[in-house]
Amino acid sequence: TSHPGGRVAVLPHEPRVAGAAGGRVQPDEVQGESVRGIGKEDSECSSSVTANYNSGQGLLSMNYARVVTPGRVTLGAELQCSPMSLESQVLLGAEFNLTRSKVNLCVDGTGRMQSVLEAKLGMAPGSPTLNFSAEVDHGKEVMKFGYGLNIGG
Repeated sequence: TSHPGGRVAVLPHEPRVAGAAGGRVQPDEVQGESVRGIGKEDSECSSSVTANYNSGQGLLSMNYARVVTPGRVTLGAELQCSPMSLESQVLLGAEFNLTRSKVNLCVDGTGRMQSVLEAKLGMAPGSPTLNFSAEVDHGKEVMKFGYGLNIGG
């Protein structure tokens, strides 16, 4: 789903090598120049934490995801910082999957809020989908709204 502001939510959509909040960094997990935090991995794990440091860009990224209700409600947070310049960015997000709709919300540290509502207009596969998106940037006093209709997708 495209959105006027780019990224909509801070939620993982693919499995990650992560686990419980008490993650630890292991040297054998170094891939290129990045290191991931590893925690307990099991199918009942409802929280995951990952950490990634890219020495080429000098960027440290930490992510937290919490599955509140499997298949329904997921919350997430992301902190990115550059240890060299001390610049940082924080994002908080939520995803709610309902029977025929999905809502994504994201708030960042600058006061920008983004949301997307995706509603399926039918129950059959390939039914049209109606999308509404909004972005409010309180720091810049900018508001953007959009809509879309996807037919046959």
